[in-house]
Amino acid sequence: MNIVTEAHISGKPIADKAHKRPVRMVRWFIIVGLLLTLLVGGLVGFNAFRSKMIAQFFANNKPPATSVSIAEAKSEVIPNLLTAVGDLAAVHQVNVTSDVSGRITDIMFTAGATVKAGSPLVQLFDGPDQGDLASFKAQATVAQLSLDRAKQLASRQFGPQATVDTAQAAYDQASAGIAKTEAIISQKLVRAPFDGELGVRHVEVGQFLTAGTQIVSLTDLSTLYANFTITEKDSAQLKVGQIVRIAVDAYPAVPSRARSRPSSRRSPPTPATFAFRRRSPIPIVS
Repeated sequence: MNIVTEAHISGKPIADKAHKRPVRMVRWFIIVGLLLTLLVGGLVGFNAFRSKMIAQFFANNKPPATSVSIAEAKSEVIPNLLTAVGDLAAVHQVNVTSDVSGRITDIMFTAGATVKAGSPLVQLFDGPDQGDLASFKAQATVAQLSLDRAKQLASRQFGPQATVDTAQAAYDQASAGIAKTEAIISQKLVRAPFDGELGVRHVEVGQFLTAGTQIVSLTDLSTLYANFTITEKDSAQLKVGQIVRIAVDAYPAVPSRARSRPSSRRSPPTPATFAFRRRSPIPIVS
């Protein structure tokens, strides 16, 4: 506390002294300001330098001249192709069967073999029929001798005409028996109806084969049908006599061509599609 004894004397409180900012804090503010200034200046300078270098790079990096090819313009006809997926079917393919029943005595083929028309395949037991044939041949021989003798006697007026007629009837009956027995014997020897390739065998020696039972399949692979389906919209583009190119995935190196025929068109399997058939001599490599 200050004590003032006279009126013209003034004073200040001893505790009220002037607060001065420390020198060290001012120095730090100056240093931080300088660092910020340098950082901002560096960023601005770097951006300016980068923009300048990018502009210089694009100015010097000119694209190469474009090569131009020159060709003579020609007019050509572009074919309108229709692509379809189909299947192949043999023109001649049957399941070989027997006309009569009997026991199999011999099988004269192997599965997968190629045979000619008329080649024997299966022999059925024909012992009784062979005996009947021999009997009818003997009867025909006797009937022929009787007929010749009756004709000689009748020509000399030594025998009636009725004897000639009876001998002729006996000879004809024996000949008919021979023809019938030979037909039965031929039915018991099953032959290939046409040239082709045999499939898997379904019978064995000693088996009793009933009429109509499948023996083996026979397929003529020289000519095949190409069956395919197209839409009703594209069906009008197919004409009789057009060439059809056929490719088989199993034999990509063996192309084939077929020609459409008037009888190739069949009834549509669905309202929106039509089925067509083309006959093609497609070579098959075994």
